[in-house]
Amino acid sequence: MSIRVEQSSQTISWFKDRLAEERLEFKPPFQRNPVWLDKHRAYLIDTALRGLPIPEVYIQKETDETGNTVYALVDGQQRIRALIDFTRGEVELMEGFTPGRGGDTWDDLTADEKKAFWNYRLVVREIEGASEADLRDLFQRLNQNTVTLNAQELRNARYKGDFIRTVTDLADQRFWAEQGIVTATEIRRMVDIEFMAELLVGLMHGPQNKKASLDGMFASYEAKVPDKQVWLKEFEAARALTELLVPDLRASRWRGKSDYYSLFLASAEINSTGGLLARKLKKAQVALGNFEKQVTARLSKDGSSRKVPRNVRRYVTAVEKAASDKDRRETRHRVLVDLLGQFQEGQA
Repeated sequence: MSIRVEQSSQTISWFKDRLAEERLEFKPPFQRNPVWLDKHRAYLIDTALRGLPIPEVYIQKETDETGNTVYALVDGQQRIRALIDFTRGEVELMEGFTPGRGGDTWDDLTADEKKAFWNYRLVVREIEGASEADLRDLFQRLNQNTVTLNAQELRNARYKGDFIRTVTDLADQRFWAEQGIVTATEIRRMVDIEFMAELLVGLMHGPQNKKASLDGMFASYEAKVPDKQVWLKEFEAARALTELLVPDLRASRWRGKSDYYSLFLASAEINSTGGLLARKLKKAQVALGNFEKQVTARLSKDGSSRKVPRNVRRYVTAVEKAASDKDRRETRHRVLVDLLGQFQEGQA
């Protein structure tokens, strides 16, 4: 069957009803994460309340031999989610977009406003006869025509196998956002998934060049991540050690991706070579804290001329420029492993 794309329109209430019937799928695996900033959601709601047009939505329509029809959002997930969330009281209007109604929610609308909102019509493109590969191709084409996709968004449209599912699951852990390692905007653009891929690849193969290695790893592990459960156990152990070493990551320089990458892989090596002695944890925290202060001071405008230890100079040189190059990542890795290694078994 060839692909057919037909234009129609549907009300917001239609989408609500399909969701209630469990006949509308919100998250195909190639769709970008449904994380919008509050201002984006508020602006969209104001647009609908004013009766102004919203960009069209693409949905896949499949009808079986019994006449049962189900739908999947191909493009427009974030728009529909924001509209429905508003009717659940989960989105507030903003003064800058809806003057005089900043902070208002669904409950503050009049009955007539609610009816008009439910009857607001969106332009819908219904797709029939499309395979998953067809949908992925369509999604990529749609978004390339409206906004330049970053490298990870393109990978997400291209891959669907074991590796991308694994790193997506890792990215869904609350730890990364709570510690400020990724932001809401980065989550929306899948930067968090890319960073999880960098950490996992680094764990499996040692420090790598970001640009040169990631695409190949997504392709190599599309079918299966070998020894996945072993690597995931080591991944969690390394993450946990970084949290022990820096209890307040959010307030430290280690929340930065270049620095956290190095701390994470150094923690993984420490774990693999005997681990950190519990009775020396406090000393390790102090040593790492002092090292952080020296690095930050060295990187400041008035700190470049101060005399600092060689390991600080090496780390600073490897982090201030081209920080994702393999040789610079390896340098930072060795510096941190040497620093933390003195708090292992057998060290004075």
